[in-house]
Amino acid sequence: MAVLKLTLNLALTLLPLCKSAALPESLARPPQAPSLAQADDLAPPICYNGNTALQFPQPPVEGFIQQFCNDLSWLAKYTLASPVSQGSGVTHDGKTKVVGINKPYTIDSLPGYLWLGILFDKTASPCAGTRLRTVLNGCQTNTITAKTGGELHDGCAVFAVQRTTGTEPWNPWFPQDMEDFLCRETNPFLGLGDDLKGSCTCWYNAYPGLVDYFKKPIGGCDASKVNKGDLVRN
Repeated sequence: MAVLKLTLNLALTLLPLCKSAALPESLARPPQAPSLAQADDLAPPICYNGNTALQFPQPPVEGFIQQFCNDLSWLAKYTLASPVSQGSGVTHDGKTKVVGINKPYTIDSLPGYLWLGILFDKTASPCAGTRLRTVLNGCQTNTITAKTGGELHDGCAVFAVQRTTGTEPWNPWFPQDMEDFLCRETNPFLGLGDDLKGSCTCWYNAYPGLVDYFKKPIGGCDASKVNKGDLVRN
């Protein structure tokens, strides 16, 4: 199991991320795109079309997804967090903060690896349940032998399926240059909780929708003086 970390300084508790659609009744014909995305009010998956050199068959990946979702030991060790929410790098209950978790699998006769990944969703819209199989069966729907994968965003996490000939396909997930670190006084009228009153609301200019709350240094919320490791809530 590989994790994608950031060197930069909202931990999100992972939801039941691996709920899966029922397996197709028959693999003798290409499966139809599941209606799960529509039912969950999600956009369709973003499909990685066009790279025929990295195609893979669908049936073994069904098994990989099952293995990935059965082995959730990483839930006790890691939690997804955005760059601004890395803080000390550890949550209050001892979990390591990461921007993504992925795992490689091998397919007989094919070089490289088939990767399954769960990554922090940069869009930071409200969370919703989703499924890795929506990507597998919702992309390249006219074939079960020449898949190229894709990714699905649910506002909390990104679920991705992709084959590569070498290294992890989503590293780095966030750019190393997040632009300016910006802060302002936390609005006391937002009803965020007493512990956040008098804190600083901060974000990186590249991702203004991803914010977190830091302890205010003496003199106010000057971003150059805010300690990026000193979150109010870890």
